[in-house]
Amino acid sequence: MESDFTAALRTGLPSGMRYVFSIGLRVRVVALHDVMSKRTLSTKFITRFTSLAVGLAVVLGSSAGAQALATFGSAEVAGFGEGSALLGTSLSTGHQGLGPIAGLVGQTYRYRDAQTSHAQAYAISPSVGLQYTMPTGAVSASVGYSFVSTQFDQVVSGGQLGGTSGVFVSGQGNYWGNGENSAQVIGSYSFKSEYYWSRVRAAHRLAPSAQPIYLGGEFVLQGTQQGYVVNRNTGLRGSSETRYEVGPTIEYRISPEFRVGASGGLRGGNNSTSQSGYARVEFLLLTRLAGM
Repeated sequence: MESDFTAALRTGLPSGMRYVFSIGLRVRVVALHDVMSKRTLSTKFITRFTSLAVGLAVVLGSSAGAQALATFGSAEVAGFGEGSALLGTSLSTGHQGLGPIAGLVGQTYRYRDAQTSHAQAYAISPSVGLQYTMPTGAVSASVGYSFVSTQFDQVVSGGQLGGTSGVFVSGQGNYWGNGENSAQVIGSYSFKSEYYWSRVRAAHRLAPSAQPIYLGGEFVLQGTQQGYVVNRNTGLRGSSETRYEVGPTIEYRISPEFRVGASGGLRGGNNSTSQSGYARVEFLLLTRLAGM
């Protein structure tokens, strides 16, 4: 039976395919030592999460055949001096059918904390979950904990988990067919921030080639009903916040295992969020590990 890793190399998936291997979300992240000194985490949840992660790691390590390792990263700049950078990795069984997956993502994010000033956020976000891979696509679901630290105590509009440490869940669907067309839907929700993040992507291969190019488009929608903090002493919050990004995407496959991509377009939202532009570059490296 052909593995999902082999199918990925054969079909020439666009950059969105990285999320088949990385069910952990791109998170607006913070340094772990800062987080632990500022927030008390749920011992019960951490214990259960750790036990689950260890169990999945054992299953991954003992799976017959090789495992699929994905390393990915991106950098984004946007209007009003905002931007982010991330680096992550994930490990799956590399086979079709149902199997576990584990990921770790780190990111830093610069955002506006007022009309004329900025703050920095950092985070580390481990996650574990299950993935079901088919010859033409895959679906997955995961749960994780994001350790977040920010310089300004508010909901971070534009950050995928709202800028607050806590549990998050995510779901994802990917379609790659025979490699000519692809589609992707991702959704996540952070319970502490009550923050949602979603993205839809679609792409088309220009022509069959050893180094194909894919053109497509994306739409990102995120926000929270909590709104931003308008009074730090009382905790009073403003109205709900919504952000969106929409624009074209392009991907170039340098080799079956390594691909680079870019996207950009219009960025906007409601309330105090003014329209601006955004631009993003990203990469994906697929590695087949020897069986254990």
